[in-house]
Amino acid sequence: MRSVLPNRDHQATAATHSSPVALSDLHTLCARTQDSCQQSVRQANVSRLLAALGRPERGLRGMLVVGTNGKGSTCALAVSAVAATGAQVGSMPSPHLQEPRERIRIDGVPVTRAEYAAAFSEVWQAIERYGLPVLAQGVFAASAAVHLRRAGVALAVAEAGVGGSRAAAAELGLEVKVVTGIGLDHTRLLGASVSEITQAKVAAARDGDHVVLGRLVPEAATAAERVLKQRAGLSVWRMDHEIHYTARAAGHTGHAGDHGPVTLIDVSTPRAVHRDLPCPLSGAHQHHNLALAIAAVDAMAERGHIREPDGELLRARLAATRWPGRLELIETRLDGWTAGRAASCWTAPPIPKVSRP
Repeated sequence: MRSVLPNRDHQATAATHSSPVALSDLHTLCARTQDSCQQSVRQANVSRLLAALGRPERGLRGMLVVGTNGKGSTCALAVSAVAATGAQVGSMPSPHLQEPRERIRIDGVPVTRAEYAAAFSEVWQAIERYGLPVLAQGVFAASAAVHLRRAGVALAVAEAGVGGSRAAAAELGLEVKVVTGIGLDHTRLLGASVSEITQAKVAAARDGDHVVLGRLVPEAATAAERVLKQRAGLSVWRMDHEIHYTARAAGHTGHAGDHGPVTLIDVSTPRAVHRDLPCPLSGAHQHHNLALAIAAVDAMAERGHIREPDGELLRARLAATRWPGRLELIETRLDGWTAGRAASCWTAPPIPKVSRP
Protein backbone atom coordinates (compact mmCIF):
# COMPACT_ATOMS: atom_id res chain seq x y z
CA MET A 1 0.00 0.00 0.00
CA ARG A 2 1.37 3.38 -0.94
CA SER A 3 2.10 6.11 1.56
CA VAL A 4 -0.39 8.92 1.99
CA LEU A 5 1.88 11.53 0.41
CA PRO A 6 4.43 11.39 -2.40
CA ASN A 7 8.09 11.46 -1.44
CA ARG A 8 8.57 15.06 -2.49
CA ASP A 9 6.10 16.12 0.21
CA HIS A 10 7.93 14.01 2.80
CA GLN A 11 11.22 15.59 1.78
CA ALA A 12 9.75 19.06 2.00
CA THR A 13 8.27 18.27 5.41
CA ALA A 14 11.53 16.79 6.64
CA ALA A 15 13.04 20.25 6.38
CA THR A 16 10.61 21.46 9.04
CA HIS A 17 12.11 19.05 11.54
CA SER A 18 15.18 21.25 11.78
CA SER A 19 13.39 24.52 10.99
CA PRO A 20 10.85 25.48 13.66
CA VAL A 21 9.60 28.46 11.65
CA ALA A 22 8.20 26.06 9.06
CA LEU A 23 6.40 23.88 11.59
CA SER A 24 3.02 25.21 10.46
CA ASP A 25 3.53 23.15 7.31
CA LEU A 26 2.91 20.06 9.44
CA HIS A 27 -0.71 21.11 9.99
CA THR A 28 -1.25 21.34 6.24
CA LEU A 29 0.39 17.97 5.75
CA CYS A 30 -1.78 16.34 8.41
CA ALA A 31 -4.93 17.82 6.89
CA ARG A 32 -3.98 16.35 3.52
CA THR A 33 -3.65 12.88 5.01
CA GLN A 34 -7.35 12.94 5.84
CA ASP A 35 -8.20 13.49 2.16
CA SER A 36 -5.82 10.76 1.03
CA CYS A 37 -6.88 7.87 3.26
CA GLN A 38 -10.12 5.91 3.34
CA GLN A 39 -12.00 5.91 6.63
CA SER A 40 -12.22 2.12 6.63
CA VAL A 41 -8.48 1.64 7.13
CA ARG A 42 -7.91 4.24 9.83
CA GLN A 43 -8.21 2.19 13.01
CA ALA A 44 -6.37 -0.86 11.70
CA ASN A 45 -3.51 1.26 10.43
CA VAL A 46 -3.20 3.27 13.67
CA SER A 47 -2.61 0.00 15.52
CA ARG A 48 -0.11 -1.11 12.88
CA LEU A 49 1.63 2.26 13.06
CA LEU A 50 1.98 2.02 16.83
CA ALA A 51 3.39 -1.49 16.43
CA ALA A 52 5.90 -0.19 13.88
CA LEU A 53 6.94 2.46 16.41
CA GLY A 54 7.61 -0.16 19.08
CA ARG A 55 4.34 0.30 20.96
CA PRO A 56 5.02 3.70 22.58
CA GLU A 57 1.58 3.54 24.22
CA ARG A 58 2.34 0.32 26.11
CA GLY A 59 3.30 1.99 29.38
CA LEU A 60 0.54 4.62 29.34
CA ARG A 61 -2.21 4.70 31.95
CA GLY A 62 -5.03 7.18 32.21
CA MET A 63 -8.31 8.20 30.64
CA LEU A 64 -9.92 8.58 27.22
CA VAL A 65 -12.68 11.21 27.09
CA VAL A 66 -15.42 10.81 24.48
CA GLY A 67 -18.69 12.64 23.88
CA THR A 68 -20.34 15.32 21.78
CA ASN A 69 -19.54 18.39 23.88
CA GLY A 70 -17.39 19.19 26.90
CA LYS A 71 -14.48 16.88 26.13
CA GLY A 72 -11.79 19.55 26.03
CA SER A 73 -12.76 21.34 29.23
CA THR A 74 -13.24 18.03 31.05
CA CYS A 75 -9.73 17.02 29.96
CA ALA A 76 -8.25 20.35 31.03
CA LEU A 77 -9.81 20.06 34.49
CA ALA A 78 -8.73 16.42 34.77
CA VAL A 79 -5.14 17.35 33.91
CA SER A 80 -5.17 19.94 36.70
CA ALA A 81 -6.53 17.38 39.16
CA VAL A 82 -3.97 14.72 38.22
CA ALA A 83 -1.16 17.27 38.48
CA ALA A 84 -2.34 17.96 42.05
CA THR A 85 -1.13 14.45 42.95
CA GLY A 86 2.45 15.47 42.13
CA ALA A 87 2.61 13.26 39.04
CA GLN A 88 3.47 14.42 35.54
CA VAL A 89 0.60 13.97 33.12
CA GLY A 90 0.48 14.19 29.36
CA SER A 91 -2.61 15.29 27.48
CA MET A 92 -3.83 15.21 23.89
CA PRO A 93 -6.52 17.84 23.32
CA SER A 94 -8.28 18.03 19.97
CA PRO A 95 -8.48 20.18 17.94
CA HIS A 96 -5.71 22.76 18.30
CA LEU A 97 -6.33 26.50 18.05
CA GLN A 98 -3.10 27.67 16.41
CA GLU A 99 -0.47 24.97 16.00
CA PRO A 100 -0.47 21.15 16.00
CA ARG A 101 1.97 21.11 18.92
CA GLU A 102 -0.91 22.17 21.19
CA ARG A 103 -2.16 18.58 20.83
CA ILE A 104 0.72 17.26 22.95
CA ARG A 105 1.04 18.74 26.43
CA ILE A 106 2.76 17.93 29.68
CA ASP A 107 1.08 19.28 32.80
CA GLY A 108 -1.10 21.39 30.51
CA VAL A 109 1.81 23.11 28.71
CA PRO A 110 2.18 22.51 24.95
CA VAL A 111 5.46 20.93 23.86
CA THR A 112 8.00 23.06 22.05
CA ARG A 113 8.12 23.19 18.26
CA ALA A 114 11.35 21.21 18.27
CA GLU A 115 9.83 18.50 20.49
CA TYR A 116 6.75 18.24 18.32
CA ALA A 117 8.81 18.08 15.14
CA ALA A 118 11.01 15.31 16.56
CA ALA A 119 8.01 13.15 17.51
CA PHE A 120 6.27 13.84 14.21
CA SER A 121 9.42 12.95 12.29
CA GLU A 122 9.65 9.56 13.99
CA VAL A 123 6.01 8.84 13.17
CA TRP A 124 6.26 10.03 9.59
CA GLN A 125 9.34 7.94 8.92
CA ALA A 126 7.42 4.85 10.09
CA ILE A 127 4.48 5.76 7.83
CA GLU A 128 6.81 6.06 4.86
CA ARG A 129 8.85 2.98 5.70
CA TYR A 130 5.90 0.63 6.13
CA GLY A 131 3.45 2.26 3.70
CA LEU A 132 0.70 2.89 6.25
CA PRO A 133 -1.92 5.45 5.20
CA VAL A 134 -3.28 7.04 8.37
CA LEU A 135 -5.72 9.88 8.91
CA ALA A 136 -4.56 13.04 10.64
CA GLN A 137 -5.99 11.92 14.01
CA GLY A 138 -3.82 8.80 13.84
CA VAL A 139 -0.71 10.86 13.16
CA PHE A 140 -1.49 13.13 16.12
CA ALA A 141 -2.19 10.23 18.51
CA ALA A 142 0.96 8.37 17.49
CA SER A 143 3.08 11.53 17.77
CA ALA A 144 1.75 12.16 21.27
CA ALA A 145 2.51 8.59 22.35
CA VAL A 146 6.03 8.85 20.93
CA HIS A 147 6.72 12.12 22.75
CA LEU A 148 5.36 10.88 26.08
CA ARG A 149 7.60 7.82 25.79
CA ARG A 150 10.60 10.06 25.11
CA ALA A 151 9.70 12.30 28.05
CA GLY A 152 9.17 9.39 30.43
CA VAL A 153 5.56 10.38 31.15
CA ALA A 154 3.34 7.41 32.01
CA LEU A 155 0.00 9.14 32.68
CA ALA A 156 -2.22 10.48 29.93
CA VAL A 157 -5.53 12.28 29.47
CA ALA A 158 -6.63 11.83 25.86
CA GLU A 159 -9.52 13.45 24.01
CA ALA A 160 -11.23 11.43 21.30
CA GLY A 161 -11.48 13.17 17.95
CA VAL A 162 -14.53 11.57 16.31
CA GLY A 163 -16.63 8.82 17.84
CA GLY A 164 -15.27 6.42 20.42
CA SER A 165 -14.15 3.05 19.15
CA ARG A 166 -13.27 4.72 15.84
CA ALA A 167 -11.14 7.39 17.49
CA ALA A 168 -7.41 7.02 16.94
CA ALA A 169 -6.80 7.77 20.62
CA ALA A 170 -8.80 4.64 21.53
CA GLU A 171 -5.81 2.63 20.32
CA LEU A 172 -3.77 3.93 23.25
CA GLY A 173 -5.55 1.46 25.55
CA LEU A 174 -6.30 3.89 28.40
CA GLU A 175 -8.41 2.05 30.98
CA VAL A 176 -10.68 4.82 32.26
CA LYS A 177 -13.31 5.80 29.70
CA VAL A 178 -15.24 9.03 30.24
CA VAL A 179 -18.45 9.95 28.38
CA THR A 180 -19.24 13.65 28.77
CA GLY A 181 -22.65 13.79 27.10
CA ILE A 182 -24.08 12.81 23.74
CA GLY A 183 -26.10 14.54 21.03
CA LEU A 184 -26.16 14.56 17.25
CA ASP A 185 -22.68 15.00 15.78
CA HIS A 186 -20.78 13.62 12.80
CA THR A 187 -23.95 11.88 11.70
CA ARG A 188 -22.43 10.85 8.38
CA LEU A 189 -19.84 8.77 10.22
CA LEU A 190 -21.57 7.76 13.45
CA GLY A 191 -25.27 7.43 12.63
CA ALA A 192 -28.38 9.54 12.26
CA SER A 193 -29.82 9.07 15.78
CA VAL A 194 -28.67 9.75 19.32
CA SER A 195 -28.89 6.01 19.97
CA GLU A 196 -26.54 5.15 17.10
CA ILE A 197 -24.07 7.87 18.03
CA THR A 198 -24.09 6.75 21.67
CA GLN A 199 -23.31 3.20 20.64
CA ALA A 200 -20.41 4.39 18.49
CA LYS A 201 -18.92 6.46 21.31
CA VAL A 202 -19.49 4.11 24.25
CA ALA A 203 -18.09 1.24 22.16
CA ALA A 204 -14.67 2.64 23.11
CA ALA A 205 -15.10 0.80 26.43
CA ARG A 206 -13.30 -2.53 26.61
CA ASP A 207 -13.53 -5.46 28.99
CA GLY A 208 -12.23 -4.54 32.43
CA ASP A 209 -12.40 -0.76 31.94
CA HIS A 210 -13.66 1.77 34.45
CA VAL A 211 -16.42 3.78 32.74
CA VAL A 212 -17.51 7.21 33.99
CA LEU A 213 -20.77 8.39 32.44
CA GLY A 214 -21.87 12.01 32.39
CA ARG A 215 -25.50 13.09 32.41
CA LEU A 216 -27.19 11.48 29.38
CA VAL A 217 -30.61 11.99 27.82
CA PRO A 218 -32.82 8.90 28.20
CA GLU A 219 -32.23 7.65 24.65
CA ALA A 220 -28.46 7.88 25.11
CA ALA A 221 -28.56 6.31 28.59
CA THR A 222 -30.48 3.31 27.24
CA ALA A 223 -28.08 2.87 24.33
CA ALA A 224 -25.04 3.19 26.63
CA GLU A 225 -26.41 0.53 28.97
CA ARG A 226 -26.98 -1.77 26.01
CA VAL A 227 -23.35 -1.44 24.89
CA LEU A 228 -21.89 -1.80 28.38
CA LYS A 229 -23.83 -5.02 29.00
CA GLN A 230 -21.74 -6.55 26.21
CA ARG A 231 -18.52 -5.91 28.16
CA ALA A 232 -17.12 -7.99 31.00
CA GLY A 233 -15.57 -6.86 34.27
CA LEU A 234 -16.53 -3.18 34.04
CA SER A 235 -16.77 -0.67 36.84
CA VAL A 236 -19.39 1.96 35.96
CA TRP A 237 -20.00 5.28 37.72
CA ARG A 238 -22.91 7.42 36.49
CA MET A 239 -23.67 11.07 37.06
CA ASP A 240 -26.62 11.51 39.49
CA HIS A 241 -26.26 7.88 40.61
CA GLU A 242 -22.75 7.05 41.87
CA ILE A 243 -21.53 10.61 41.21
CA HIS A 244 -23.16 13.72 42.69
CA TYR A 245 -22.26 17.39 42.83
CA THR A 246 -23.62 20.70 44.10
CA ALA A 247 -22.55 24.21 43.13
CA ARG A 248 -22.70 27.54 44.91
CA ALA A 249 -21.40 31.08 44.37
CA ALA A 250 -18.83 32.10 46.98
CA GLY A 251 -17.30 35.56 46.73
CA HIS A 252 -14.51 36.77 44.47
CA THR A 253 -11.05 35.39 43.83
CA GLY A 254 -9.31 38.73 44.23
CA HIS A 255 -7.19 37.97 41.17
CA ALA A 256 -6.63 40.41 38.31
CA GLY A 257 -9.26 39.90 35.64
CA ASP A 258 -11.81 38.60 38.16
CA HIS A 259 -15.20 39.21 36.51
CA GLY A 260 -17.50 37.87 39.19
CA PRO A 261 -18.01 35.50 42.08
CA VAL A 262 -16.19 32.19 41.94
CA THR A 263 -18.28 29.03 41.89
CA LEU A 264 -17.40 26.29 44.37
CA ILE A 265 -18.33 22.68 43.66
CA ASP A 266 -18.72 19.77 46.08
CA VAL A 267 -18.25 16.41 44.34
CA SER A 268 -18.91 12.97 45.79
CA THR A 269 -17.92 9.68 44.18
CA PRO A 270 -17.84 6.12 45.50
CA ARG A 271 -14.22 6.76 46.45
CA ALA A 272 -14.16 10.22 48.06
CA VAL A 273 -15.91 13.49 48.82
CA HIS A 274 -14.22 16.64 47.50
CA ARG A 275 -15.41 19.98 48.88
CA ASP A 276 -15.01 23.62 47.85
CA LEU A 277 -13.52 22.94 44.43
CA PRO A 278 -13.32 26.15 42.39
CA CYS A 279 -14.67 26.08 38.83
CA PRO A 280 -12.87 28.81 36.85
CA LEU A 281 -14.56 28.05 33.50
CA SER A 282 -17.70 29.95 32.47
CA GLY A 283 -21.13 28.35 32.28
CA ALA A 284 -23.17 26.05 34.51
CA HIS A 285 -22.35 23.15 32.18
CA GLN A 286 -18.76 23.40 33.40
CA HIS A 287 -19.88 22.39 36.89
CA HIS A 288 -20.94 19.06 35.40
CA ASN A 289 -17.64 18.80 33.51
CA LEU A 290 -15.62 19.48 36.65
CA ALA A 291 -17.53 16.81 38.58
CA LEU A 292 -16.98 14.37 35.74
CA ALA A 293 -13.25 15.15 35.66
CA ILE A 294 -12.93 14.63 39.41
CA ALA A 295 -14.81 11.32 39.18
CA ALA A 296 -12.47 10.18 36.38
CA VAL A 297 -9.42 11.09 38.48
CA ASP A 298 -10.92 9.16 41.40
CA ALA A 299 -11.33 6.22 39.02
CA MET A 300 -7.62 6.47 38.18
CA ALA A 301 -6.81 6.48 41.90
CA GLU A 302 -9.13 3.50 42.38
CA ARG A 303 -6.97 1.60 39.88
CA GLY A 304 -3.76 2.57 41.61
CA HIS A 305 -2.52 4.78 38.78
CA ILE A 306 -2.18 7.86 41.00
CA ARG A 307 -2.29 8.70 44.69
CA GLU A 308 -5.00 10.84 46.27
CA PRO A 309 -4.63 14.53 45.33
CA ASP A 310 -3.79 16.96 48.11
CA GLY A 311 -6.93 19.00 48.86
CA GLU A 312 -5.35 22.45 48.92
CA LEU A 313 -3.17 21.76 45.89
CA LEU A 314 -6.19 20.35 44.05
CA ARG A 315 -8.14 23.55 44.66
CA ALA A 316 -5.20 25.70 43.58
CA ARG A 317 -4.64 23.69 40.39
CA LEU A 318 -8.31 23.75 39.45
CA ALA A 319 -8.53 27.51 40.06
CA ALA A 320 -5.65 28.04 37.61
CA THR A 321 -7.23 25.95 34.83
CA ARG A 322 -7.70 27.74 31.53
CA TRP A 323 -9.30 26.52 28.33
CA PRO A 324 -8.86 29.30 25.72
CA GLY A 325 -11.35 30.10 23.00
CA ARG A 326 -14.37 28.40 24.57
CA LEU A 327 -16.72 30.98 26.11
CA GLU A 328 -13.59 32.85 27.10
CA LEU A 329 -14.03 36.28 28.65
CA ILE A 330 -11.33 38.73 27.62
CA GLU A 331 -10.51 42.36 28.35
CA THR A 332 -10.62 44.77 25.41
CA ARG A 333 -9.60 48.42 25.64
CA LEU A 334 -11.41 50.76 23.23
CA ASP A 335 -10.78 54.51 23.20
CA GLY A 336 -9.79 54.69 26.82
CA TRP A 337 -12.48 52.43 28.29
CA THR A 338 -12.37 48.76 29.12
CA ALA A 339 -15.09 46.22 28.52
CA GLY A 340 -15.19 42.51 29.14
CA ARG A 341 -16.75 40.70 26.23
CA ALA A 342 -17.17 37.14 25.07
CA ALA A 343 -14.59 36.01 22.57
CA SER A 344 -16.82 35.91 19.49
CA CYS A 345 -14.17 37.86 17.58
CA TRP A 346 -10.72 37.61 19.04
CA THR A 347 -7.11 36.79 18.41
CA ALA A 348 -5.83 33.78 20.29
CA PRO A 349 -3.09 34.68 22.80
CA PRO A 350 0.43 33.41 22.17
CA ILE A 351 1.09 29.85 23.28
CA PRO A 352 3.35 29.82 26.37
CA LYS A 353 6.93 29.01 25.51
CA VAL A 354 8.85 26.93 28.01
CA SER A 355 12.30 25.46 28.01
CA ARG A 356 12.54 21.77 28.70
CA PRO A 357 15.78 19.99 29.59
